[in-house]
Amino acid sequence: MPTSPSPSRKLRFGVFEVDLREAELRRSGLRQKLGPQAFELLRALLERQGELVTRDELRERLWPGDTFVDYELGLKKCVNRVREVLGDSADHPRFIETIPRRGYRFIAPVTSPDSSTATEAVASSNEKEAPQNWLRWGGLAISALVLAALFVGLISYRLRQRVLKSRAPQIQSLAVIPLTNLPSDCRPVVLLLRVERGPGD
Repeated sequence: MPTSPSPSRKLRFGVFEVDLREAELRRSGLRQKLGPQAFELLRALLERQGELVTRDELRERLWPGDTFVDYELGLKKCVNRVREVLGDSADHPRFIETIPRRGYRFIAPVTSPDSSTATEAVASSNEKEAPQNWLRWGGLAISALVLAALFVGLISYRLRQRVLKSRAPQIQSLAVIPLTNLPSDCRPVVLLLRVERGPGD
């Protein structure tokens, strides 16, 4: 009876996904170049997420048997390569923490795409984002109300100005009447202005 192949085991942390069966690391869906030993180091740290993995354990896993190699230098290169691909830093680690003279620890949360842990992590993330979304939309609504109030106030002011101008007195006619009791060469001229006011004055 033929045996079916084991299912692909995938782990996620941050924007990264690791396929342990295929020995692949992807970032936002894009495959990242990682050598066999560097990937094996990452695998060892992921399998014991949150725990110290000693330098001796990593040496036995990466260079088993009687392999002759400067494993201190090789281990340092592997760690630096993994950090480079992950965009991590030894001084401010987000993924791999160095425990001086002892080993390393993977400190980021690790989830499986098919596990309830991943679902809970997404739900928790949505719950954290909900108040931020509410505050953002609330701020936009308040800004829109303030702008609408300013617009209505400006329109009301302009309409009031137009009403006041329309109710101001206007000159409708002009008459020039000479005075007949004085000599013709010194008659003053009297101007009569007829003023009409708007209704309600």
